[in-house]
Amino acid sequence: MQLCCITLGFTAGYGSHAIGDCWLPAWLVGIQCIEAVLIEAVFIGIIFAKISHPKGRSRTILISECGCIARRDGILKFMFRVADIRKRTAIAPKVHAVMYTWGPGHTTAEGEHIPVLVQQITLHYLDATLLLPVVVEHTVDERSPLYGHTSASLEALGAEIVVTFEGTSELGDTFMTRQSYLP
Repeated sequence: MQLCCITLGFTAGYGSHAIGDCWLPAWLVGIQCIEAVLIEAVFIGIIFAKISHPKGRSRTILISECGCIARRDGILKFMFRVADIRKRTAIAPKVHAVMYTWGPGHTTAEGEHIPVLVQQITLHYLDATLLLPVVVEHTVDERSPLYGHTSASLEALGAEIVVTFEGTSELGDTFMTRQSYLP
């Protein structure tokens, strides 16, 4: 209220528009305005950083804790569910899966031994917008890294399937969440 009265007195002037010999209130108003702008800038920065940080957004994407291999439409498939529990859906969601196996590995042309084998798993899902929970499928055929394996053989290889979900939040920030499956 004091700022309003002092500012009104200086700007409207009540008949004359002059500060006169009273410079102290003018300096106080100037310092108070600069201080208010700095405090507002700090609070706006804190609020914007809290809103725009997508760390919490990845917690709203749920990937099932268990994957299964079963027949669907007569075809053997590896399946798991993905759901977005937020009302606003993620922009451009992508689901990737990779199978890591430990074992004999391979040796490079330079003679370096790499004990882990990384194989991409091709995924199919019908609803790319994730408006509803989706069952993500991988067809187990001759091209699949899971082809010919049993639960025991995957366990002997130390196999692990890692599923990664990547998306963009409403504010344009990318976020990621992942889930791991062991035999």
